[in-house]
Amino acid sequence: MVNNTRDRVALIGACGRMGLALTRRLTAAGLAVVPVEAPGHPAQGKDHGIACGMAPTGVMVTTVDDPAVAACVATVDFGSPESFRQALQRSVAAGLPFLSGTTGITDADRALMTAAAKKIPVFHSANMSYGVAALAEILPQLARLTAGMEVSIVETHHSRKKDAPSGTALKLGEIIASGRGKNDVAIHAVRGGDVVGEHTVTFFGDGERLELTHRAHNREIFAAGAVQALVWLLARKAPGLFSMADVVRETAR
Repeated sequence: MVNNTRDRVALIGACGRMGLALTRRLTAAGLAVVPVEAPGHPAQGKDHGIACGMAPTGVMVTTVDDPAVAACVATVDFGSPESFRQALQRSVAAGLPFLSGTTGITDADRALMTAAAKKIPVFHSANMSYGVAALAEILPQLARLTAGMEVSIVETHHSRKKDAPSGTALKLGEIIASGRGKNDVAIHAVRGGDVVGEHTVTFFGDGERLELTHRAHNREIFAAGAVQALVWLLARKAPGLFSMADVVRETAR
């Protein structure tokens, strides 16, 4: 549980857009942020606030190797796949709960998380939105009920998003394929403008179609979901591999 502002969280990717949203949310939740970026990042060694175009915070941007990171209560990772691997390794070494929303990870990365989850609490979701997690919960039954219909997923994000399709679209596709016992899901990625995130699952029948859409209006929903997940994770007493599905299921009880 969160105790007071002396509890610190290592935030990987602290100078990105999600990093800034998370900093605000973590601070509001009574946690202090140790801002972390990769070596060579332009913000490295600078005041976190100044580096991000805000008022000075008095806290310098550091690297994951900093001893201050090992002294934190948890690691929150919203960086790159490369920083994800290093942060996970450091978290295991320090015995810190690890929460990540990094996308673009590989099967090898998932194997690393599975191994780490035998030693520490590990939480990963490509999308920290509570609504997306709720959508994922109802898809298995819907996939079975629409086995005779064609299905596609269209995901739309801003033009700066690097991975395509999104991790969320891939996860939703996996859920549908598992429910149907076959992988017949067409996934399409659209990039443009400043779209925060939109995912539409469409089941096509003869003369009809069924659509489910999740739209993220701003990044605050992801930051809010991540902090909710972190508080949930800090309450875990044993190692394990968790996701937003666990948070949704426990909340719905």
